[in-house]
Amino acid sequence: VERQEQHGRPFKFDLAQARDLVEKTFGLVPARKAPPRVSGEPRLTTPVRLEFKDAVDQPTLLMLFNGPKDNTPDDLAAMMAYMALSSDSGPLYSKLVHRDGIASAAGGYWDSRRLGGSFMFYGRAASGVDAAKLEAGFLAALKEIDAEGLDKDQMQAAIASLNSYFDSAVADPHSYAMLLLSSAASTGDATNWRDQ
Repeated sequence: VERQEQHGRPFKFDLAQARDLVEKTFGLVPARKAPPRVSGEPRLTTPVRLEFKDAVDQPTLLMLFNGPKDNTPDDLAAMMAYMALSSDSGPLYSKLVHRDGIASAAGGYWDSRRLGGSFMFYGRAASGVDAAKLEAGFLAALKEIDAEGLDKDQMQAAIASLNSYFDSAVADPHSYAMLLLSSAASTGDATNWRDQ
C-alpha cells in the first residue's frame, strides 16, 4: 500500500486492486507485438504539391520546407531567418508586395520539433495575380534573398524582434524556464541567451 496525494488529500493506493481492475477491463484484449520505433528525422524524398480550388477573392500560397530539429544551433538560425522574413519591413515582403506588386501579404513562419522543424512561407496574391505567378515570384524572391543575404538593418530588426519575443517569455516563470533550457540545449550555455 502506497500513500499518494490526490487533490491535496492523502489516499491509499492498492497495487493488487489496481492490477485486478486493469485485468478485468483489458484482459480480453489480445496482446500484440509493439510497433517499431521511429528514429531519425522525417524527410520528404520528393516534393508534394496540393492544390485546393475554392471561391476566394485572391489565391493564397503556402510553401513548407523541412528544417533542423529544435534546441540546436541551426534551430536558432532558422528562428532568426523567420524573424527577418516575417516582418512587413523584411526583404520578402518588400520584394513581393512593394517592388514586384504581386502579393498583398507575404511572410514566413518557423516551427521546430524534436525530430525536425518546418519552415513555412505564405503569401496572398495581389488583385489580378494568379497562383502560378505568385508561386514563381515567391521562388524567385527567395532565391534572390538567399543570394543577397540579409543586410545589417534587417539583421538588427530580426534581433530586436527575437529579443522582444524572448522578453515576453521572461515575464512568465514557466516560459522563462523553457527558454533557459532551450538555450542550454542548443548552445551549451544558458547564462547569455540574449547573445546567442
